[in-house]
Amino acid sequence: MRVHRQTLTNWLADLKGFLPILRLRPIILKTYPARKVFLERQLFHRQVYVFKYHRAKAELVLESSPRHASFRPLLAFLEAVPKDTPHALFRDERSRASTHKPKFDLLGVEITPKENAAVKNAKFVLQAVATNKLRHEVLQEFMLVNDSVTVAVEVPIVLSAKDVRHYRDALGFQIPFTLDASDVITGHIDIVQIRNGMIHILDYKPDAKKIKPIEQLTIYALALSRQIRTPAPRLQMRLVRR
Repeated sequence: MRVHRQTLTNWLADLKGFLPILRLRPIILKTYPARKVFLERQLFHRQVYVFKYHRAKAELVLESSPRHASFRPLLAFLEAVPKDTPHALFRDERSRASTHKPKFDLLGVEITPKENAAVKNAKFVLQAVATNKLRHEVLQEFMLVNDSVTVAVEVPIVLSAKDVRHYRDALGFQIPFTLDASDVITGHIDIVQIRNGMIHILDYKPDAKKIKPIEQLTIYALALSRQIRTPAPRLQMRLVRR
């Protein structure tokens, strides 16, 4: 199909709002060798999860604001995922965060629907996805490559019995479950972003209204907070649904 040059120009102009990475691209191309921009590994955790980390974007986001300076441990954690993740723990079906249904006390927790950039991008991208099986993969790839704040996708996390005891005994958190000494809870965060002085955890749930996965997201936040030694209040949880 032949496409007129002006048509292409119009498309780029119309879709510019979905491509904020364009303003960072000249810096990335100048500063980072192509082979170092991304870190990508297949994680064989019962099924294949494709972990991807945008090194260049993460560094630029940290440099963009003094409020992000304390998130350097997140970048170190993401860089170490391929070699430091205890992969064997993820092969036990019983450890999955999605199978745990703890009843956290959500009194006072504000759950607010927002038509933010992530939701806007999801609505735009998923128009091109013909099968449900590809939805996660296509959305994650689009966000990682094209927006300006997504730094990683399919990030593996582990919450141990020691972590639970720390939250309960040292910090006074009300954790509505216990783990035996050898037990863990594992999971994979769909999308991790850094913006507005916070780390944002995004989970794509088309059926969020039905399954109400706030507890799963809470476990993700607790686990990531411990793994990067960043206070949980500086992590924010988001559901992306269409």
